Amino acid sequence: MSEQEFINWDHEGIRAEWVDGKVEFMNAVAGDHADLTAFIHLLVGGFVMENELGKVWFEPFELRLPKQKRRRSPDLFYACKDRLHLFEKTQFNGAADLVVEVVSPDSKKRDRQVKFLEYQEAGVREYWLPDPVARTFEAYTLGSSGTFEPIPPEGGKMNSIVLPGLYFREEWVWQLKFPKTAALIAEMSRIRKPTRSRKR
Repeated sequence: MSEQEFINWDHEGIRAEWVDGKVEFMNAVAGDHADLTAFIHLLVGGFVMENELGKVWFEPFELRLPKQKRRRSPDLFYACKDRLHLFEKTQFNGAADLVVEVVSPDSKKRDRQVKFLEYQEAGVREYWLPDPVARTFEAYTLGSSGTFEPIPPEGGKMNSIVLPGLYFREEWVWQLKFPKTAALIAEMSRIRKPTRSRKR
């Protein structure tokens, strides 16, 4: 299928991505995947909105990687204000600043290997891989060599490089009841304020 045919194809309700002329179908997600994804949407999206840092999109909105002939639908991705000109009606045309792919049993190879290399090559600045089944949380930042490097946790928190002030705790991956995002966003925004003042 050509890229234009994929764009024109009415696949509402079907989880699919376009990869170099082929359609890749994805299984429906389980409840723990959906719950964790919703929590991350609220946390990252709320933090970005509160601090006016850019825009967050989520599946099925597409991330188009033209050099690799890919149209991916990450669980969530973020672009800073300076790059919003790459936003088009049905896609973001280029590498996002942050991509989150919640790992499912059927997506382990795709998320940890295939997409890992795609996003790295495209220049995605930060990549999160929360896994509710394995109860793990991995995060990577794009190093000066152009390869993803792990972001080491500090004090039980993974501090985002792309979004200073935003953090994630690994135990949130497997909790049945997530913390209230409004309180977290307020706390993280207070952490961020001194960072913004120093840059002025």
